[in-house]
Amino acid sequence: MTNLPLSGSLPIESLSACFQNTTNSYKFYWFIAILDYIRKHRTPVIPVDELKTIMIVDIWYPAVYFNLSFGKQDRLSLTAIMLRDTANANFGTAQDDVVKKVIELRKTSRDFAQEFNRLDRYVPYRFLEPFFRDALQGVEDHKKNKLIVELAEKSFIDPITPSIYRFRAEKKIEIHPDWYNYLQQHLSILQEFCFWNLLKYLQLRNPNVPNIAGKLFLPKTRNLENARDYWQQALRKLGEKRCIYSHEIIPHQSFSLDHFLPWRYVTHDLIWNIIPTLHSINSSKGARLPNLAFYFEHFSQLQFDALQILAASPHVKPILLEDYVVLFGCENRHDLISIPYDTFSSKLHETLAPQFQIARSMGFIGNWSYSP
Repeated sequence: MTNLPLSGSLPIESLSACFQNTTNSYKFYWFIAILDYIRKHRTPVIPVDELKTIMIVDIWYPAVYFNLSFGKQDRLSLTAIMLRDTANANFGTAQDDVVKKVIELRKTSRDFAQEFNRLDRYVPYRFLEPFFRDALQGVEDHKKNKLIVELAEKSFIDPITPSIYRFRAEKKIEIHPDWYNYLQQHLSILQEFCFWNLLKYLQLRNPNVPNIAGKLFLPKTRNLENARDYWQQALRKLGEKRCIYSHEIIPHQSFSLDHFLPWRYVTHDLIWNIIPTLHSINSSKGARLPNLAFYFEHFSQLQFDALQILAASPHVKPILLEDYVVLFGCENRHDLISIPYDTFSSKLHETLAPQFQIARSMGFIGNWSYSP
């Protein structure tokens, strides 16, 4: 989505300009937080500290849980990472718990409080720069904030080009009445516009990373029904099989499903990336990358054995084999039976190896090995 809804009385082009040539994520998350607050509270007067808290909660999952890169100079993502490290917070911390940790650390951690306060040194002011581009031309950087406050106040009574908000006492902003009506009227469209531009921003900084769009929000509940059905049938037909990590026998009913490439990186449940293992081993591995050189051959062989025996069975539902049909570019399930092991293993390695490198560059821990 590239265009904002038009208005006959508001400078929509100034709002659009807020998201052009962005070098930090704060503009996206600042505006998203404003929209979120209006949606929940239906008021034009908004505390800045609450907006900053919403921003940290919103960036928690893409920056902390999914390890997406926002750029080395992005203060907002660094604040979320600092929250994780200072509070020793769980990667998958619920949204309400992130809010509680922000409130707690602002009181108990001087370093975090300073980082939190730094967010409003520039964010609320510089967001308005496109509204006053001519007036700010040639103004020294350290004088801009004060001037923007003055210009925003004056524009509130300007019927031609009102600023989207002005600054109130006690660290609050007040949305202009005409803008407030516009934001309420087009709330969903504006959110989509902002997330679309945020997605483009992240794609530039995370080339080759899969499913960035699926990593902007709280992780969805996964559906592993097909993968579990697949491996239950495979283990039943193959007989005794051992875990590729521990070499212990895999129980046919109470096994755990492991994403060879961590789910937090791939965010998909394609069966060619999933293998059965023991619950304790899956918990130990977590979101780490297994030692590819050490485990790949075992992984590939188990995948191949399962696929061959299930592809040859007429009773196996076609949907359980679709992931492999797509991966190998087959016309149908019967073509899978004729794939020799060398071809199968080579294709699997060709698919996985580059993703292992990208995941490690994103900060996922690599070379994990099972230790009893």
